[in-house]
Amino acid sequence: MNDWLGTVRHRVLLVEDHLDTLSITARLLRLEGFQVNTAASMAQAVGFAENGQFDVLVADVGLPDGDGVTLLRRVREIHPMLPAIAITGYGMMEDVQRNLTGGFDRHLTKPVRGGDIVDAIHEVLVPGWLGAATMAAAEAAPVGFA
Repeated sequence: MNDWLGTVRHRVLLVEDHLDTLSITARLLRLEGFQVNTAASMAQAVGFAENGQFDVLVADVGLPDGDGVTLLRRVREIHPMLPAIAITGYGMMEDVQRNLTGGFDRHLTKPVRGGDIVDAIHEVLVPGWLGAATMAAAEAAPVGFA
């Protein structure tokens, strides 16, 4: 099946311990053309990483058996260049800094709109990607010179 770039679908490792959120997010990503493997814990996610190939990690940073930065470190021991997106309920500047310093490429603060997750995935996979929010701002900008 093809995705938005006309290539093979991108593979997402989605990690979230809240099962309803995990299910809804996985469904949304599949509707957007992604191939999604879901894990509800760090141990499950590392198991998937050891046995599969992924194009991006999307992970809640508060997991029952560890934190997102530790998860990312363990996954990157297996897949060193894997782009990663942190999703968390903590959005203070120090939280964002901790996740970005810890290796995540993007930090999203809950509640997260589905389009924001899709845009973040595209941003880490495609240099120069202009997400829906950027496009909406560009369309709203005045055109021409006075």
